[in-house]
Amino acid sequence: MKYDVDRPACVVDINRLPLREISEMADGGLRIGALVSNSDLAWHQTVQARYPLLASAILAGASPQLRNAATTGAICCSGPAAITSMIRQRPVTSVIRGPAARPSAA
Repeated sequence: MKYDVDRPACVVDINRLPLREISEMADGGLRIGALVSNSDLAWHQTVQARYPLLASAILAGASPQLRNAATTGAICCSGPAAITSMIRQRPVTSVIRGPAARPSAA
């Protein structure tokens, strides 16, 4: 949108939704809400212990001011180039869920 790459018909404000939590899943993975700030994600105890490369990449990738404002959901929606550098050295699985918690075609 910023560079007129995409012009969506509408934009939905998700700021009031409960998407600011990081929680552990039964299978050992993490559920990271779309509104979790990059700072909160990078400094989260479980992320630092189990995913140190991710924590380091987030901390190295931007200034504290940007990390406090940027969210994980925004990074994921920015396209593959935005997250490639963070995950290049370690395989990860990302599940993006659409309406009614059905996996979306992403």
